[in-house]
Amino acid sequence: MIVRLFALGILLSLTSSVGFAQVNLENLNDSASYAVGVNFALAQLKPNLDQAKAQGIEFNVEVLIQAMRDVIAEDGLLINETAGQQVLVRWQQAHMVEMLQKNNKEAAKFFVENGSKPGVKVAANGMQYMVITEGSGTPPAATDSVVVKYRGTLLDGTVFDQTAEGETRTFYVSGLIQGWTQALQMMKPGAKWKVFLPSNLAYGQQGTQGIPPGAALVFDMELVAVKKP
Repeated sequence: MIVRLFALGILLSLTSSVGFAQVNLENLNDSASYAVGVNFALAQLKPNLDQAKAQGIEFNVEVLIQAMRDVIAEDGLLINETAGQQVLVRWQQAHMVEMLQKNNKEAAKFFVENGSKPGVKVAANGMQYMVITEGSGTPPAATDSVVVKYRGTLLDGTVFDQTAEGETRTFYVSGLIQGWTQALQMMKPGAKWKVFLPSNLAYGQQGTQGIPPGAALVFDMELVAVKKP
């Protein structure tokens, strides 16, 4: 309930900041109408705005809400649905190019600086890593599966995936992103590494859910155990 009220507060602050008139709830129908709007905003509008903001996208909220008003009022639309889909495709493509260029530039700068830090080793293909704990025994082969703990972040520290406290996950070595497959076959059981992956060893120029295109990734990895087939 607190989360919903907090989200509602953010939404109301957005709409009030763009100059829309305040309304009075004078009867039950007014209250029900407002409740429908709140439910829609919390279920549809707010999550999409939050997701966009997390990707560095700031929509013009005033224009967005005006479009919704025009649809509800069945007024003349500045852009119809078909044309709107075409606009969104062009906009998404332009945004992806902009984001890709930005991430590639940031990654290039990061790897130059990070590669010169004490303790950071640089592989021939650009992977960088720090050995925190050496471990012992034989590293896994590509045909093995591994039990691991890990935490993955973007360069800005945003966590996109991690194992829960006290838990592990099991993967086939050959079924992972290239950087992981490479690092794991260099690690001994019990080893803890910090691994820095350029996008070509991770999710590439396309990215994936929660990972922008061209994003370099940082992993804290612990090889708990190796399982032979």
